[in-house]
Amino acid sequence: MRVCLFTGGTLGHIMPCVVLIKEIKKRYKDTYIILVSTTKDKDYEILKSDAIDKNYYIDCFKASINLKEQLTNISAYRKIKNILKEEEIDIAFGFGGYISGIGILAAKSIHLKIYLHEQNSVMGKANKLLSKYANKVFLSYPVKNIKDNYEIVGNPVYLNAINVKKDIYKIKNKILFTSGTLGARVINMLAVNLINSGYLKEFDIYIVTGKKYYEEVKKLITSDQVKVYPFSNNLISEIASSDIVISRAGSSTLFEILGTKTLSIIIPSINVTANHQYHNAVYFKKLGLIEMIEEKDLTLINFINTFNTLLTEKELYLQRMNNYKNNYKINKMIDEVLNE
Repeated sequence: MRVCLFTGGTLGHIMPCVVLIKEIKKRYKDTYIILVSTTKDKDYEILKSDAIDKNYYIDCFKASINLKEQLTNISAYRKIKNILKEEEIDIAFGFGGYISGIGILAAKSIHLKIYLHEQNSVMGKANKLLSKYANKVFLSYPVKNIKDNYEIVGNPVYLNAINVKKDIYKIKNKILFTSGTLGARVINMLAVNLINSGYLKEFDIYIVTGKKYYEEVKKLITSDQVKVYPFSNNLISEIASSDIVISRAGSSTLFEILGTKTLSIIIPSINVTANHQYHNAVYFKKLGLIEMIEEKDLTLINFINTFNTLLTEKELYLQRMNNYKNNYKINKMIDEVLNE
């Protein structure tokens, strides 16, 4: 079987895609896999995986009225169509991003089997447009307005997370504050205020600030119990080594928290498309797997109350996470796609 996957733009699209590719290669060693992403994605080390037989990087833009950008997208469509023919691809699999939209349209034009994976609880524009062409749409969360051709399987990064040996990394009484590559001032300042209040004096505190906020936060921290980093190349090990994580609600981060069975307080970003981080977090909150505080409700008192609830009911949260199993659904998805 020869498969082409499309992804690009953000690690939220790219990481689940590459994890899935590795799992396909593990289960179906003879599968030939190409990955099409954008020229802006070339620097992502994760795209240089040995599991990918060939990478293609192509210029493209989001839907635009700009003539030059439209012509670039038309050129991208033609290039991808030729690649699919020359590589004799059987299956096209879209993981979101503008390149995924263009690629799946090219795959449709030559009548390939088409599958999509949506990482968030609100479907992205490209996947929303293309879902009517797909043999099946695989979801990380329940999504509204999807009809018959869908199945909830979770996010493939969960496969990585459940294989992390938490006991190897574990640091007693460690709290991790993290808020994505760009960082979030609200989470960084929450950490600073909690530290200055003395409330977390019994904990070792790690803050991954994001590059934008690193210098500001570093100046405000004087305690030896606090370690401050602008970013982490291996965030999953930071999560696995923690007792509690305070984080945004990106899909991959939530599934990594769940897979490593780490207690968490989630503060969804309000600056994302269709408020999807809120809906991501609500799904896990309803299952009793996380605690959540909306930004509008984020005060020191509310946080401390939530923190105390988490510590008091720690065993109940861990039990629910232990009972959550979705790795078999990802494997079932792989089998379905490659054996249909």
